[in-house]
Amino acid sequence: MVYGGPNASPIVYGGIDGAPGANGASVWFYSKFSGNLVVVVAVGGDEQCISSISGLPGFVIDASNSNSGGPAITIGHAYPSVGAYQVTEATSQCAAGQNPNNAADLIGVYIFAP
Repeated sequence: MVYGGPNASPIVYGGIDGAPGANGASVWFYSKFSGNLVVVVAVGGDEQCISSISGLPGFVIDASNSNSGGPAITIGHAYPSVGAYQVTEATSQCAAGQNPNNAADLIGVYIFAP
């Protein structure tokens, strides 16, 4: 299946929790077509670990660098059915001495439609 062709732009949804001590972020989106390619990018600030990404059936993690000394980033994809979804990223401190007041979480959903 080819998505969008050479001039395609994804539909983008984003969520953020920038509050001190953030421990996750979520975003709602609607999948208009069955089999859309949905890519999720989750980022945990202050060297947090990404504990989980939930709410998207069939979600597969493609790359993750959680607890590597830099920002924790997880990238994955799914091909959901038509419907509304809430994707949630959960983070936690994974090393002693981290300041929870520096934590912030971001999540982005990119939908590539046929």
